[in-house]
Amino acid sequence: MAKVSVIIPVYNVENYLRKCLDSVVNQTLQDIEIICINDGSTDNSLQILNEYAQKDNRIIVINKENQGVSAARNDGIEKAGGEFIMFLDSDDYFMPEACEIAYNSVSDKYDIGIFGHYILKGKKLKQKPVDGVPADSINIWDKIFRTSFIKENNITFPTQITTAEDIIFSYELNFRNPETIFIDELLIVYRDARSGSSTENKLKQVQTDVEAFEYFTDKEIFKSQSDENKLKVVDKFSSIIGWLATKADTKEKQENVKELLQKYCSITEKILTLETLTNIPSYQTCKNPKFKNPNILKTVFSFLKK
Repeated sequence: MAKVSVIIPVYNVENYLRKCLDSVVNQTLQDIEIICINDGSTDNSLQILNEYAQKDNRIIVINKENQGVSAARNDGIEKAGGEFIMFLDSDDYFMPEACEIAYNSVSDKYDIGIFGHYILKGKKLKQKPVDGVPADSINIWDKIFRTSFIKENNITFPTQITTAEDIIFSYELNFRNPETIFIDELLIVYRDARSGSSTENKLKQVQTDVEAFEYFTDKEIFKSQSDENKLKVVDKFSSIIGWLATKADTKEKQENVKELLQKYCSITEKILTLETLTNIPSYQTCKNPKFKNPNILKTVFSFLKK
């Protein structure tokens, strides 16, 4: 049994994939398996994966039709034979001792280890040490997970939704009370893609995040939680959805976003009392959104396109 299974979903990332793979095959901890799931790439990603697999027998390549990142990660979990699992996006990369430090930190005692990371914007690296509490940490790429904890609790990524799958996966883990440790090391470089995404993509995500929230809050694992835990989920989704909503820069977009926020608030108010929700600033931002003045030129252009 390998000590760590590194799961890497791959889709059209030929420009970043070699950097990612090099960071894994050159880990100081050599007792690892590297599971790469090619999710129907149409560029040279599969060729690159096969090239590396021919040189390193620790690399397992799963080639499949495009089904999305959740299905790809689930395939990786099913295949994983390591004692622990680490997820790595194919445009990110590990620091040289990432697997070794993470594995030695969790050892026989912990189910999850949460470590710090760097954020890469352009050519600038920003340090993000670990802080807070486990329930507030919803990334999956800055953690190491005990494989048996995931599999015995039958936790998978939801394929029914298109965004926020990592949030739901993280809460499903946290709600099962894993033994968790914070690792005071920066072990991964996360490439910030959101900064370059379009306004339209951000506004589309408002819709898909609301759909993800509705999906999750309808699950028994959520319904069985205390109000305190439900509050954490609402706060997290409200923070993300509220921020995304502020990107609406025309009157038409703002009206569309308002409808989505109303739907989100309607779902939320069936879960928690208005008195409780009043004390959540992030939720109040969704309840009473404050948009910037619409860009007049964009509004006129949007009107003329009709």
